[in-house]
This record gives sequence, structure tokens and C-alpha cells, in this order.
Amino acid sequence: MRVKRTAIALALSCFALQPATAGCFEGFISPEIEAAAIATSDGKARRTGRDLHLQAESGDVIVSNTECEDDAAHCISYAFAGSSPNGDYHVLQVQLYEGRNAALVGRRDGALTWLAGFPDWSPDGDRLYSAFFDSHFADIAFEIWNVTGEPHREYLLEPEDRITYCVARWLGPEEILLKKTLWTSHEFSVDFIESVSEARLTMLDGEWSLYERD
Repeated sequence: MRVKRTAIALALSCFALQPATAGCFEGFISPEIEAAAIATSDGKARRTGRDLHLQAESGDVIVSNTECEDDAAHCISYAFAGSSPNGDYHVLQVQLYEGRNAALVGRRDGALTWLAGFPDWSPDGDRLYSAFFDSHFADIAFEIWNVTGEPHREYLLEPEDRITYCVARWLGPEEILLKKTLWTSHEFSVDFIESVSEARLTMLDGEWSLYERD
């Protein structure tokens, strides 16, 4: 990744992305979808070839797609997906050779915050839920971030093998309804079994707790 900054002033109007990610793992952001998001960004984002330019008060941030022909294992590309509901962050989808992550870029300081997966935002926009899944290596991680002030991760869940949790919906700013799903992995594919039960993540006394139905 290549990051550059140049001095630039920024007006904080933005395109607010609020995806309805009810499934486990979001779909791929195609060049057409990215172009539509850039077109509604009021000039806060633009693409020139492999480089994605993002405005921040501290200066432009540039993330660059890597050359993938000779070393696919280190292939990485970035897609602009819009802005956080509160307008404080650019949202990027990060495509890897084996999996997919996401990142936030601060509109004020240009700082990058790496997420496990594409964010599913709380109703008030102060928190997000994200998940990473790699079918080949069975890497699964789920996390909750608080993005008020300095972004910080409040919760990390690494379920047992062959279990995944999908966001059904946020029930409020501090409660999430989850679908517990089983999966099996093959060499080039993953089979998901329909949701086997429900679970809830709830904030109590300043800590997140997972409650599962028997």
C-alpha cells in the first residue's frame, strides 16, 4: 500500500453509505458500484488508475492497488464504498487474494483503521459490526468497533470451527440480533447450512456479552 498526503482544505459534506448487510458476508464492490459512490462523494474521492484518492483535512490519502500478475498471494485492491453514517470516515472495501477486509479512513486526520470485514452500522452510527471469513484457512473473526472519537475495538469474537454469526439486525445502539450458522469447507467452495439458532450481543455494564439460545 502507498499512502500520500498533501495539504488540502476539506468541507465535511459527504455521501452517507448505510448498507443493509443482513447476510454473513457482503458482495463484491464492482468498479461500477465504486464509480457510483465516487460520483456522489462531492469530489471527496476520485480514482486515477490503480490509485484511489481520498480527501482529509490533514491532506489527501492515496491507497494503491498492487500488481497481482507475479505474486497473487500479495494481491490487494481497494474500492471506495462511501462514507460512514456520521460522515467522519471514508469506507473502503479491501480485496485480498484469499478473503476480504475493509478499512475506514478518517476525514479529519487521514488515519486508516483496519476492519475484519465490511461494516454493518448501528442505528445511531456510533458503532459497527464486521466479520472476516476465509474458507481455505477457516479464519473467522467478528468484532464491534466504537467510532466516536478515536476508533477502538470494543469486542472480538472468534467462534469455534465451522460456526459463524451473521447480523440479522441491530436491535438498538447496544444490542445486535445474530444468526448462528454452520458451514463446511471444500477445496474451492463453502457450503452454508441454514441458520440453526439465534444469538444476541448486548452491551451490559460497559461490556459486550453474547447470549445464545439452546
